[in-house]
Amino acid sequence: ASLLRATKLEPGLAIGWGVLADMALEENKLSLAAQHIARARAIEPANTRWRLIEARILRRGNKPENAVRLLRSLPDDELLADPNLLAEAAACYAMLSRPDDAAGLYMMASARSPEDADLAFDAAVWLDRAGRPGDAEGFASAAANRGHQKARELLGNLKKSDR
Repeated sequence: ASLLRATKLEPGLAIGWGVLADMALEENKLSLAAQHIARARAIEPANTRWRLIEARILRRGNKPENAVRLLRSLPDDELLADPNLLAEAAACYAMLSRPDDAAGLYMMASARSPEDADLAFDAAVWLDRAGRPGDAEGFASAAANRGHQKARELLGNLKKSDR
């Protein structure tokens, strides 16, 4: 209620519209969420939080291709540096049965941050889903060497399946 009052008093309050959109999305009110996020994005078009919420709305509305297009229009530096944007793009690629594209994003992100065990692990997971166990093994090994416990388990499973 306070947010609605705030946006009525100050229609240019992007954060109000963005939070309202996120709340509507959580309540699965996609049409309302889309209206709110459109207002937030009109006020602050460069804000990646609003773009992420819009991508989630699109994916939930069974429009993953539109969501991917929206996220991929971001500069690589922004997309690859934000784990939430990466995860959303990967979820959309999964809906489109394109795990290799999700793996590609995580491989690029991992190459940009070679000390990040989580990125290497996520690259390994997506490579495994894409049917590339050899490549997955390399990234799982890199993540395991950085202390990622789940990567050790994945590496063990990948080595077992090699036999």
